[in-house]
Amino acid sequence: VLATFNPLSRILGTMPEGYAPAIEVAYHFCRLVDDIADGDVPLPESHKDFASLVEALKGHFSGTSALSAEDTDLEFLLKRTLQKLDKHPSSFVDTRKEMGLFLDAMRVEHDKRVEGAVFTREQLEVLYSGSFGPPHMLAFAALRSNCSGEAIADLFQLQGRLYAVRDLVPELSKGIVFIPREVAEESGLSQDELIRDPKTAIQNMVIQRWIAEEDDYGIQIIAALREKVKALSWDVKGVVEFLVKPIEVNIRTRRAIS
Repeated sequence: VLATFNPLSRILGTMPEGYAPAIEVAYHFCRLVDDIADGDVPLPESHKDFASLVEALKGHFSGTSALSAEDTDLEFLLKRTLQKLDKHPSSFVDTRKEMGLFLDAMRVEHDKRVEGAVFTREQLEVLYSGSFGPPHMLAFAALRSNCSGEAIADLFQLQGRLYAVRDLVPELSKGIVFIPREVAEESGLSQDELIRDPKTAIQNMVIQRWIAEEDDYGIQIIAALREKVKALSWDVKGVVEFLVKPIEVNIRTRRAIS
């Protein structure tokens, strides 16, 4: 029943043989790396730090080094991802370049979490492009789509910025601040105050104004993306709608509550 209302499920269910598995394995690889970066999955013991894991992964797919025997899951997912994507190379997406960009972004995200850094708007924009852009480009490569990253670049920022708002309290509770430094400084709240009592901190007038502005931005970008994808292929339309719909629902729910 859920698949009936899920555009991506409909797309995957009607694709020619070989399309869906490539997307699925690429997703699981990116998900596992992201979970390690977030601290939700332990770092493999064969690596002294996350940076060494990233370098090992990059070296593995570039052919300059091999992964450790303890990196079984990552090695399997990486090999399968490359095998699936290399079977039908994309003329629009450089899969290894996108993987490298994603891994670099995961390193930044990991270091941000460990160091407790508060990024500026510009730094967050770069992080969101690297965190959300490459996985989507790998998906489009798997779909054998002619979509370029430039065509849907706003999607990556939309996801980063609105997920930051959606997950504000749980992230702050873990000591992770995705409020732009400019907003945090204007609020007058210290980083310790933000982290110690997130539910009270986000009632700050400056932070509430920032949330409202992000929601306004989200509604505008969703409308613009829906208009833009009308000229793109069916697969891009389906994936974009699949991704923006829950963001739109979240914005409208938040506004209804406030």
